[in-house]
Amino acid sequence: MRRVVADPAFPPDPGGVLTIGSEQIEALAARRLTASHRRIAAYLREAAASDVGTASDTALHEHVVISDRVGRHLGLAGEAAQCRWALLMLLSQGRIAGHEPTRAYLAQDGDSPDGHLRRLFDLTIAAMGEARDARGPHR
Repeated sequence: MRRVVADPAFPPDPGGVLTIGSEQIEALAARRLTASHRRIAAYLREAAASDVGTASDTALHEHVVISDRVGRHLGLAGEAAQCRWALLMLLSQGRIAGHEPTRAYLAQDGDSPDGHLRRLFDLTIAAMGEARDARGPHR
């Protein structure tokens, strides 16, 4: 076991059972969400560099926050699904949020919205590869 010397700037140990209040839980949740949004923005900068272009961090953050809100409303829970959704929102300029066939697909039974979105991505990537192969080599 390792021991760490307490920082003298910390308040004294009150003793007793450790308690975490609702304010602390809310602060932790907010930090987790902020960190998630940063990772999603970094994913977009890498996966869609030409579409993100020189967008400011603030503009990209606003996109991620809106995308996250819409994604959660659609039932998306995991960060990977939120990354995929943010990319679709970016590439469609937000129009996918109102695309009823997509919304219905994500809501259908048989899998979670995250699973449906992963499947949609897999199918889209496969179709893009087939289209690229059909066009032949670039000249």
